[in-house]
Amino acid sequence: MILREIGAYLACIAVLGLLAHVLGESIRREWIHFDRFPYAPYQWENGGQFYKKLRIEAWKNALPDKSRYVRSMVRKSLQDNDMSREHIASLIDETCVAELIHVVLIFACPLFWLIFRTTFGLIVGILYGLSHVPFILIQRYNRPRLVALYRKIMKREALIRENTHPIQQ
Repeated sequence: MILREIGAYLACIAVLGLLAHVLGESIRREWIHFDRFPYAPYQWENGGQFYKKLRIEAWKNALPDKSRYVRSMVRKSLQDNDMSREHIASLIDETCVAELIHVVLIFACPLFWLIFRTTFGLIVGILYGLSHVPFILIQRYNRPRLVALYRKIMKREALIRENTHPIQQ
């Protein structure tokens, strides 16, 4: 009996994961604006100091990253030696989409109680919702750092263009 119930919860989690993936991939990236609500940094984040107090660098890479396993997704790393403006901009967009999807999944956690109507369903729903918080924190920590890198690359490209124009007479 308990194995059947656990299987039902796992199936529900798997279905939510698949729906979240489809939703995330279908969001048009031009709708995303990293510098606007809700993605813009908040004052209380203190330039990332809030996340450093949580020692995020120590644990963020230990969490699963779906982009490591799904080849169609944008790789969430700079280890590909691709430091192009386009790649960094894509990573910034992906942090916004990932944050949005994890927030949506938190709002989906009451489904466990609504579907199963048990105390165990309520507990699973709460734990499921809480499991998305670290992923949101990671996106909010990484995004300002990526934006700073993007701006640095843009500035460097502007200087290169400025210095390579022929002198006009």
